[in-house]
Amino acid sequence: MTEGTQPRSVKGSTILVVEDDYFIADELRNGFEERGGQVLGPVPTVEAALKIIEATPDLDAATLDVALGEGNAFAVADVLIEKDIPFVFLTGYSGWVIPERYDMTERHKKPARIQEVVNSLFDDET
Repeated sequence: MTEGTQPRSVKGSTILVVEDDYFIADELRNGFEERGGQVLGPVPTVEAALKIIEATPDLDAATLDVALGEGNAFAVADVLIEKDIPFVFLTGYSGWVIPERYDMTERHKKPARIQEVVNSLFDDET
C-alpha cells in the first residue's frame, strides 16, 4: 500500500479495481463486494481509471494491475499518490518492472489471494 491514510474497513468503502484480465477483475470485485465494499469498475485502461478517479471524490482505495494492454498503470498510481488514496499493485511480472519511485507501494504477485489484498488496504480485515 502507499503511504496514504489507510481506510478502517472494507465495509462501506469505495474501491477502484483497475485490471484487464476478466477473471482476476471479477474475483477482486466479488471479494470486495462480499466484504461490504462498493467496487468501481473493474476497468481495463488507464483512461477509464483516470475518469473514475476524477469523478469520485470519496474514493477510498484502489488495486492496480501493473500491465494494462500495451501500457502500464503508473499514470494512475501517480494520481492516486497525489490524491493520497491508498492502493496496491497486482502483477504477474518481476518486481523490476515497477520503478523505484513506487518502492513503498505494496505489491501482490498474480494470482493474488483476495484476503491478502484486502489486508493490505484495510486495517480491520483479518
